[in-house]
Amino acid sequence: MKKPTTTLQLFAVGVCLAGLLVSWWPLALLGVLLAACWGSVWLALLLGALLDLFYGAPTGWLHILRTPFFLLALACLVLRLLLTQQLRPDQFDRV
Repeated sequence: MKKPTTTLQLFAVGVCLAGLLVSWWPLALLGVLLAACWGSVWLALLLGALLDLFYGAPTGWLHILRTPFFLLALACLVLRLLLTQQLRPDQFDRV
């Protein structure tokens, strides 16, 4: 797995902060997704936990999740790990 670049990490944090400042949760969700898919593991989990603290528990039918941003970051990280194991370049043989 490649090391994440600092620029991408700062961009993910900036998108999360922008979503928090304008109080628009889909933008904050995009920042967590960026950090989870292309950023570092700890940054995504930290952003997910902090956004859950700032936004609080969801209402409506999502109240079952309790911490949706953190769970999304965790699910994306697990999916990323599974996909990188399945789609390694050394598995494809040249014909």
